[in-house]
Parts: sequence; C-alpha cells; structure tokens
Amino acid sequence: MRLEKISLFFMLLATAASTLAAEATLIVGNANGALGSQNNILRIYLKNDVPIHALQLAIADIPDYLRPDSVWTTERTQSFTVSGNDDTTGAFNIILVSFDPQKVITPDSGAILNISYSVDPGAAPFKSLDVIFYLPPTVYNRELGRIPAHTVSGVFTIGETGVEDRPATPAQCRLYQNFPNPFNPGTLISFELPRPENARLSIYNMLGQHIRTLVNAELKAGQHDVVWNGLDQNGWPVAAGVYVYRLEAGTFIENKRMAYMR
Repeated sequence: MRLEKISLFFMLLATAASTLAAEATLIVGNANGALGSQNNILRIYLKNDVPIHALQLAIADIPDYLRPDSVWTTERTQSFTVSGNDDTTGAFNIILVSFDPQKVITPDSGAILNISYSVDPGAAPFKSLDVIFYLPPTVYNRELGRIPAHTVSGVFTIGETGVEDRPATPAQCRLYQNFPNPFNPGTLISFELPRPENARLSIYNMLGQHIRTLVNAELKAGQHDVVWNGLDQNGWPVAAGVYVYRLEAGTFIENKRMAYMR
C-alpha cells in the first residue's frame, strides 16, 4: 500500500479527541555503523500503557548523513503495515498502522521498528550524529484517540558496522533466529558475545556454497544486529529459497536456517 493511502487512513483515525489518561514514550535507540554500509541498524522503542493501533513519526539526524534504506517491523508489530519516506528536509517519515482492530501493540516496552541506514562518506570527520524526532509523533488508540507521547533522542556513532549499543554483557555466545522469517527484502540477524571476539557471520546456500560474509571483524562484547538484504558477495540478488547463516566466534559455531522469498 502506498504511503499516501496509509497517510489518508491515518488522518481519518486521528480525528478522535485525545486523552490525558494514557501516555506513551518513543525512544531512538543508540547505535553505531560504518561508512557506506547498509548493515547499520537503528531501532525505535515504544513504552505504552494502553493498546496502540497506529503511530506516525519523523526522525532526522544532525548533521544529515544517514540515508535510510528500509524499515520493517519487530515481533511487537509484526501484524502491522509500515511505510517510510525520506523527504526533502532530511527527515525520515514513518507510518505504522494496524487495519485489524484486534491487532495492537500491547501495553509493554520494547522495540517496534527496525531501520536500516547507509552512512554518507561525508560523515567521516564526525565521531557521532544526533538522531532526533523531527516532529512530535502521533500515537493513536481507536477508543481513546490520540495518546500524548514523550520522546527520547539517540546517538549514532561512526564506527563498527551494525552494532547496537546495549549496556548488558551476555553470559555466553548466542545466535538468534532471524526476523522476519521468511523475509523480503531484508532480515535482521542478532547474536551475542560474552567477550571481545573475532566473529564471522556468513551466509551459505543449501549446497554448502558460500554466498556472502556479513561480518568478519573483532567485535566488542554485547548484542550485535546485522541486516542481510538478500544480496550475494558481488551485490547480485540471490534466488528464492532456504539459506543457512553461520556464526563463528572463538570455539563457538552455530548454524540456523532462514527462507528468502522473491
């Protein structure tokens, strides 16, 4: 569905009166990433005390060097429709909406959106970029109308590729199932390292042939998020089918399967 149609639908929803009894907090997660890579991930988090049926937001980086590649849902919002548009002001406009009244973002806290970015080479002199909410977000509940929302900005550090800043150190290596799965055009692969480690994350087809290396570097301890966009090592789209992703970190080796749909 086109962004314009979703915007019109959202405006019709938002005609209800707002309520002062509930509130929501939207947070831009801290992250870091390398110049030019499409594997740089920012997450948007939501803390809500009532069910949410739709939201509209715009985020921007200062200075303007982040270029959004794609946006997709998380486990909290997998039944929602999402659309994103990078406008001429440098803001990335996002609409997230459920067309089924029974499908909501339940009261809780956690990630609701993944955004994949490339970093313009002009950002090289900067150590970090501030990522802010460009406009006050609209958060909507069908019965209560518009929910008052607070916002918290984030920081994007120019550095490692696809590594989100998390303070907790895991107790052991762990490779998570990719999400979404099946996927098109991109999927998020997450893994945890209990200590700094030389890590290699690779993609293989079902014949065991190497397709692409997503990570091959010394990484810090913590959780790491990497996007695979369905391209092989030469930048060509792969065929639809089942693929294996493999994490090697020290003595730890684990494989998981994922399905790419065209």
